[in-house]
Amino acid sequence: MPPATPLQTLGKYHLIAELGHGGMADVYLAAAQGPAGFSKLQVVKQLRPALAENPEIVSMFLDEARLAARLNHPNVVQTYEVEQDGELCFIAMEYLDGQPLDRILRRARKQGALPLPLHLRILSDALMGLHHAHELRDFDGTPLRVVHRDVSPHNIFVTYDGQVKVVDFGIAKAANGSAETRTGVLKGKIAYMSPEQAVSDTLDRRSDLFAVGILLHEALSGDRFWKTTTDVQILHKLSNGLIPSVDELPQAPPALRRICARALARKPSDRYATAADFHEDLEAFLREIGSPPGREVGAYVASLFQDRRQQARAVVEEQLRALREQGAPPSVRPNLHSLQQTLSVNATTNDGTSLSPATVEPTRVRTPWWVLAAAGGAAVLGALGLHALTSSPAPSAPAVAPSAVLPALAELRLRATPASARFFLDDTPLPGNPFAGKFPRDGASHRLRIEAPGFATTHQLVLLDGDRDLAVDLVPEVAPSSAADERKDDRKDTRTAARAGTKQVAPSAPSASAAAPPEPPPDELPAPGVKKKPAREIDKDDPWQ
Repeated sequence: MPPATPLQTLGKYHLIAELGHGGMADVYLAAAQGPAGFSKLQVVKQLRPALAENPEIVSMFLDEARLAARLNHPNVVQTYEVEQDGELCFIAMEYLDGQPLDRILRRARKQGALPLPLHLRILSDALMGLHHAHELRDFDGTPLRVVHRDVSPHNIFVTYDGQVKVVDFGIAKAANGSAETRTGVLKGKIAYMSPEQAVSDTLDRRSDLFAVGILLHEALSGDRFWKTTTDVQILHKLSNGLIPSVDELPQAPPALRRICARALARKPSDRYATAADFHEDLEAFLREIGSPPGREVGAYVASLFQDRRQQARAVVEEQLRALREQGAPPSVRPNLHSLQQTLSVNATTNDGTSLSPATVEPTRVRTPWWVLAAAGGAAVLGALGLHALTSSPAPSAPAVAPSAVLPALAELRLRATPASARFFLDDTPLPGNPFAGKFPRDGASHRLRIEAPGFATTHQLVLLDGDRDLAVDLVPEVAPSSAADERKDDRKDTRTAARAGTKQVAPSAPSASAAAPPEPPPDELPAPGVKKKPAREIDKDDPWQ
């Protein structure tokens, strides 16, 4: 949450508006004053004072600053400097007048759809920004092997003049970063992760290209890539290679389906080797259909947000006027992010309905308790509408740690007899028998149901605190009616045998060794105090007697 006493300045920057508050940093729109009343708008990202005492967090923050300051490309946001004002650390970044892709897509849906050529132009330009970051080298020429790790609609920014910028390298990983990612720490948005990122495996640039493949799939389908799948189910599917197929895009041009399929290949070796290769294939398609220039993209976005631009500009101009006249911004600082939320009321729905082609409303990640997406929290890039990476108003709770440790994955191996048996974990069907898959080792008990036609269903609790290997033999199910019939037949046979044993036959001669007739069954015995009638002998000569 914001400091109790609002800051007025950070170094030479006057803070004139709030843009967002994340778990690690607060982001402001600032003005750097020069001679003759000159003011230049920039964005300032300040590490929260409460976190400045944590060496690991400070190291992460400085890693981001050092990496971002090295990036210099038209399709990457520019970072100017990293400064310290007393105990306060902050980064000064480029002022961008525009909107993030996720907001563009949501508002475009109200007017029908974001035209596919414009959507492809945005993705193609973003790929060039990623390629620049991936190719970054140290001063001695050593490749830094940068991986963004959080490519999503929230981190692709489009200005009103048509520039496309990749933003927020807060969790990007470089080979020489001083803050090492701990084993099991999961960072990024689950809905845009690659299979190797979902299992905390070693990443390279091809992981970012998988994320762009998801963005392309959503552009072609007009729907979320994972639809209504939960975060836990997404992680399970990714770790087991269960990735939606481009066969679900029959309406898309064959060339785009091939491009998308290659970007979404399960194995990194089957994907594009570089973002430049991916970009070139998209450009070839755009040339065939008549590539729209960037100014068309900018004009379209500007028309979508005309109301937002006018109101936000009025707020900023009032702040700058007060700064010129009083030498300091007003003590009450407006929150442009809250203004954005007000202007975007009813701009989105989250009912899971399918969208029209070439339109997509990106999934809002609902992160489970055992994993937090860590990014420097809220790097916003774009004044007047600069986008905070947080998609909700400033939190009122205390600052959240920038990352959380995700327990290592536990492998669950199941087999059952008969072969037709099926497994259900927490009512979610698991494919195959035998089954082997990986799940987050959350230390919790999960319900396992095993069922097969003609067999009794078995229920067990599985504790996912480590690898588990379970074999079950289901018991054949006996119908209640069949059991009753068997008991009835057994009883009938017993009575028949008893009656046969009481029949008197004239013996030829009594013998001491002759076996005694069998005793009648219990239900043939007379009740106490009642004499049993002697068995009647039949006269063979006159049976009617």
